Amino acid sequence: MSIKYTFLLAFLLLMPIVAAKEIQVLYFYSSACPVCQQVEPYKNNLSNYWKEKVDWIEYDFMVDRNREFFVNYRIANVPVAIVKCFNQTYRIERNDIEEKLNKTIAGCYGLIARPEESKNLFLLLLLIFVVVLIFLRKPRKRVKKRVKKLASD
Repeated sequence: MSIKYTFLLAFLLLMPIVAAKEIQVLYFYSSACPVCQQVEPYKNNLSNYWKEKVDWIEYDFMVDRNREFFVNYRIANVPVAIVKCFNQTYRIERNDIEEKLNKTIAGCYGLIARPEESKNLFLLLLLIFVVVLIFLRKPRKRVKKRVKKLASD
């Protein structure tokens, strides 16, 4: 397989991974909450670090128009972060935000691979590689047969 096909294959496989802002963080807090104020510097650093890749939406309980979101997402205690990652949703409660929020976002981008996901990804890549290899080799055999046939005529 030539190098250009290898790069093309790698590009096509990695394209969905680098798609723009496929991750959304809904951060629920209250401006009157002491725990929220304690987590605020960490949350600000994270939102600045991921600002190019993550849509970060904040809902303050003290603002009346935000209360329906608290009801819809069943938020009883704050702070809570809900990470919407491709087709999955992760809920991170108040005591785990500093420990798990960055890891969850990074995991969505495949920066932290879980063993079972790595195995599935490897098998998928292997299958794609075999199919591409078979596809690229067939035309060469046909061309060789045609050349031999033309040479014998």
